[in-house]
Amino acid sequence: MIEHHRFLLRQLFEHLRFTESKLDEIEEEIEKRLRPFQDEVTRLCTIPGVDRVTTWG
Repeated sequence: MIEHHRFLLRQLFEHLRFTESKLDEIEEEIEKRLRPFQDEVTRLCTIPGVDRVTTWG
């Protein structure tokens, strides 16, 4: 039974690494597309509770 759990954990960690790498790619693309609006993003980030990710919405 322990081998089965090890297998499942490896699968889960592999999926997590894949998902995190895709998230990194998406964030890079969003940042690239928002470069022309960097002044607006910076100003929005001065609002309490608003961060860089919030401005993407």
